Amino acid sequence: MSTLPVTSTPRRNPEKVSAVMRTVAASSTEPEKIFRKALRRNGIRSFRICDEALPGKPDIVIPSRKLAIFIDGDFWHGNQYRVRKRLTLEQQLQGVNNSGYWNRKIGNNIIRDLNVTSQLLEAGWKVARFWESDIRQDVESCVRVALGVNVKVGAAFAALPNKAAAEFFAGIGLVRVALKHAGWKTAFANDNDPQKIEMYSSNFGTSGLDSRSINDLKGSDVPSCAIATASFPCNDLSLAGARKGLAGLHSGTFWAFTRILGARRWFFLKTFRASSRPMVAQTLQRR
Repeated sequence: MSTLPVTSTPRRNPEKVSAVMRTVAASSTEPEKIFRKALRRNGIRSFRICDEALPGKPDIVIPSRKLAIFIDGDFWHGNQYRVRKRLTLEQQLQGVNNSGYWNRKIGNNIIRDLNVTSQLLEAGWKVARFWESDIRQDVESCVRVALGVNVKVGAAFAALPNKAAAEFFAGIGLVRVALKHAGWKTAFANDNDPQKIEMYSSNFGTSGLDSRSINDLKGSDVPSCAIATASFPCNDLSLAGARKGLAGLHSGTFWAFTRILGARRWFFLKTFRASSRPMVAQTLQRR
């Protein structure tokens, strides 16, 4: 497996850094202006800017659609490492003066973004967030996405600040351990293998542990969580399982999992990223 080379960032003069920071606008940035012009081209002329009455002061608010739009700066909100093709935020900040300070500051910004999104969703607002780099690259697509947000998104995103996870095919709890290192808590776990249940409960207790077959679970049995993980049995995907695939008895439990996701009106995204620490890069969302 190939990985990107780790490169060191030259240290910048603190005075130059301060000068750059002073030029950063808090509102009406160029990407925001570009987005507002695109909204007008698409017939949306009635909107508010930086509404202080709402959590997080959304950059653009369309009251008629009860839609709050944020255009997040890549650096301040934690996306610049991807733009610069680094693997992690920590790698982006290597060699930077006070890298620990900037890492904490950007991390706190991300947490605040999650909290603000949660508050708006709980209040019945729809929320669209875009990176400034997305606006610069294809603003028309971003406007279409924003105007296409016609479903009130609820439980999954609202649960993000609590970092609650549901772990299916829990086994002995390896995913739970990885998530715990990233600050997540497992609110629900499911497995029906007696030996695995015994090991899991001895490690983590029985709170939130459901030992029924996944085929017997309903969406309402799972508490509100921001992400779900599922380590599907691979028996039927191998020669030993006659390559029956998802039609097999064991690997076919994949469909029971998707049924639960459908009952909660969630869809599942997964991202695996090489990192010095576990990362949750994508979350469950309502359709």
